[in-house]
Amino acid sequence: MKRFVLSFIVMSLFFTGCANHHEENRKAAQDRWEQSRTKFAMRIARQQFSEGQTEKAFYSVQKILKDNPDHGPANLLLGKIYLELNQPNPALKVFLIAQKAMPEESEAAYQVGTIYENQGKMDKAIKHYQIAWKRSPDNITYLLTLTETLTTQNDQEAAMTLLKEKIKEGTSEMSVYIAAGNLLMSQKKYQEAAEMFQMAITNQPDNLQARESLAMALFYDNQSEKAAGHLLQLKSMAEIAKNKKSDTPPYQFKWPQFLALGDCHMQLGQIDKARECFDYVSQHDTSNPAIWVRLAKVALLENDPQKAGRYADKALILSPGFADAIIVQGYLAIKDQDYPLAETKMRLIIDADKQNSLAWCLLGQALHEQGKAKEAAKCYAQALRVNPNDPIAKHLMIATDSKIISQ
Repeated sequence: MKRFVLSFIVMSLFFTGCANHHEENRKAAQDRWEQSRTKFAMRIARQQFSEGQTEKAFYSVQKILKDNPDHGPANLLLGKIYLELNQPNPALKVFLIAQKAMPEESEAAYQVGTIYENQGKMDKAIKHYQIAWKRSPDNITYLLTLTETLTTQNDQEAAMTLLKEKIKEGTSEMSVYIAAGNLLMSQKKYQEAAEMFQMAITNQPDNLQARESLAMALFYDNQSEKAAGHLLQLKSMAEIAKNKKSDTPPYQFKWPQFLALGDCHMQLGQIDKARECFDYVSQHDTSNPAIWVRLAKVALLENDPQKAGRYADKALILSPGFADAIIVQGYLAIKDQDYPLAETKMRLIIDADKQNSLAWCLLGQALHEQGKAKEAAKCYAQALRVNPNDPIAKHLMIATDSKIISQ
């Protein structure tokens, strides 16, 4: 009897185990079927969305979410659909669900960041851009978006740190070097910016925009000869590209580059070449006061004060209060020995911008010629405080000090 009972128990356990195993297999098969069906439905929905069938894609995704409301990929796609329909609020809601459902996935966090940025919630945007970047550190778009957003929030140091870390890794992505160079340009670190743009060119020698950025960085760093070399090369390339047939728009050497090239020629003492550049711009952009001031400076160097005055007047008609044009007028007044007028002109500039060292120098000179040597010395000292390396202020200060001592 005992043997029968034991045998019955063993058989019962055996059949129970088989039943349980069968149930597990059935559930596993059902799960595999559900997963396959969902993957197939997602493939259809993505294709519909990519083909612009937004309404069909919307209903396809809704069917998936009806059975599985927390399905990460479906919520991610639904968020994109909502954005396509210009509905950021429901998009944000489903992107957050997708982000929670897929903790290793980065796109949902990035999309959340873009919505928060558009809503002006910059702290939240930066937080989600950081999440996306940490999850996909090789995604350059995420890095650049994060650094640009940090820069707009005046956290250039954090942005530069991220870019330098990527550069230290040995990235060949030209856009990273360009972004670093542009950030350094905004900080007026022109030499470092030039180094970044040079690295960008090393990685992509044919990129003319990078070469243009390098030329401008060298120009602002007062490396006129090197800057002029790059600008002349770009000008030549633009002329060649103009005559070539291409599906893409040809590179254009625009007036800011002509102005920079003209300024380089000025600094190198090549006045005729400078005038050619400035004349070209004046023929194509007559409403730009900066070009007329440059032509006025050329006229001064060519000892043509009347022409210089006309150019300065034209600049002031276009932009009343333009400091560089008023400086030309002040200089002409000093040449005409109208020192009170020169003083008035320079005080106008200084009242608006106390950091203009040249205005302080010319004011000092106007005062000096009126017999006010001590006041003039104070102006030169102020010019040197603004710009300790100002050669004009140094020269005038020495001359004025000598006169005060002799008195």
